[in-house]
Amino acid sequence: MPAPREPAHVATYSRWRGGPTSFGPAGRIVLSVLAVLLGIVGYPMSRGLMVASVGFDVPGTGYVLMYAVVAVVAEVYLFSRIWKRERIR
Repeated sequence: MPAPREPAHVATYSRWRGGPTSFGPAGRIVLSVLAVLLGIVGYPMSRGLMVASVGFDVPGTGYVLMYAVVAVVAEVYLFSRIWKRERIR
């Protein structure tokens, strides 16, 4: 008669518990808020409005749309990395 097998190890994944390479829920929420703030502050910075010595301004609705597309793609990428499921066991 064969020896009984040990049950296979079941991997556990979570977005809400800290793993070896994640910050847990508090760190993920802080990183998410920082990512959103970066997207909001990045728009005036990219137009030169936050640096008085530069003194240039990019006019037009096209620039707003272009920035929105780039910012949304960047935010989606950042959120996918921040909220990736982490193996905890």
